[in-house]
Amino acid sequence: MRLELGSFPVRDLVFGPRTEYRQGVLSVNTDELKAFLLKDSPFQDIEIDVARPGEKTRIVHALDVVEPRVKVSGPGCVFPGFLGPPAQVGEGRTHRLAGVAVIGAAEPFIGEEFWYAREAIIDMSGPGAEYTPFSRTVNLVLKFIPKPGDAEPDPDKRVQFVVDTRSKEAEVKTKATRLLCLKAAVYLAGSVRDLTPDSIDEYQLNPVESGLPRVVYIQQNLAGSIYGSYIAGRNWVVVMHPNELMDGAMTSYAFWLGAHFRDATYLYQNNAIVEELYSRHGLDLDFRGILLFASFGYSLEEKEREVASVVKTARMLGADAAVLSPLSDGHPSVGHMMVCQRCEEAGIRTVIGAGEMTTALQDPGFTYWVPEADAMVVLGDYKQTVSLPPMDKVIGGSRVLNSNQDATGALEVEARQIYGSTNPTAATRVRGRLY
Repeated sequence: MRLELGSFPVRDLVFGPRTEYRQGVLSVNTDELKAFLLKDSPFQDIEIDVARPGEKTRIVHALDVVEPRVKVSGPGCVFPGFLGPPAQVGEGRTHRLAGVAVIGAAEPFIGEEFWYAREAIIDMSGPGAEYTPFSRTVNLVLKFIPKPGDAEPDPDKRVQFVVDTRSKEAEVKTKATRLLCLKAAVYLAGSVRDLTPDSIDEYQLNPVESGLPRVVYIQQNLAGSIYGSYIAGRNWVVVMHPNELMDGAMTSYAFWLGAHFRDATYLYQNNAIVEELYSRHGLDLDFRGILLFASFGYSLEEKEREVASVVKTARMLGADAAVLSPLSDGHPSVGHMMVCQRCEEAGIRTVIGAGEMTTALQDPGFTYWVPEADAMVVLGDYKQTVSLPPMDKVIGGSRVLNSNQDATGALEVEARQIYGSTNPTAATRVRGRLY
């Protein structure tokens, strides 16, 4: 499989009469974009705004982040299973608008389950900007406005608003926000479909000389969908070529997961670990592919079944070593440590990159740990308190979910409320140090 990824760097985004890319500036016709997105959607309106790096701007209630890409040649389409048939991608030519992102945001919907846990904050400047990769992109923000009666009108009461079962109406709207972010990204990238890229990167896992260590990337995933199908709930491993990941085969799904490890679609498209392994393929390692597993089963039997599937597949790929990207707590933490242990027992050396959770110096940082997990990169502590200064402008809402604080003012938040702060794909600037 050979994929060409053509890049068009974006240094600014402005609103104009036409949607076009010219000399590093992306101009967007917001009326045209809004009409395109609202057609057959469950929303009354979509507010469109821009957040640029360095501005005193805060985005709240962020749902997904997507890099604009469009398929130029080759099989399938960008985001197969959502914007077209679930045909295999990862070959041909795809164009991307580099340095720009589409961000969806919305107030909680009536009947939305876990709304109180889905706050995701992106500060474009100040100390909070250091914790999120999306402070470094020029962001086109879409705020989805429900029709009258579809949203909780009183923010002071919202903090007590709890539901026991997921509302079908809220689920429809949540799915719609996911789809519209993807559609907006492809709409924007359509402006460069027929242009000549500034640069083209080629991705192909060519055979390499024997003797190099054979490495697989094992990603634990609860927040994504593959070709339009939600991965959580599966009790077996999924094998993917890295080109598929880079070409839109995976998208974000579970917006209710914590913002610190929620995998935005952008982070699937630009997975830092995949990029690193690809850059070293044929030099000092042999990159054999990606294994995805969820390990969300509550019983030991379910975990044993899935872990065995992961390790067996890694052995079939001839792996000598594995890079593990786990989630950070609860049942999934047991699953990824079991994968580490069983890989090591099978002679596959492992390294883990993970965020930790500590509230005191004596805390171990992980829910579960095995002695074989002796090579770890800590990607930050999501229980760390971060002081955010007031902002001149807030996009997405007026109050912080759950705490009900004024979103424009100074905030004391945990890193878990900052989008991507301890993301396991290593798109974070936060690191743990041993003194």
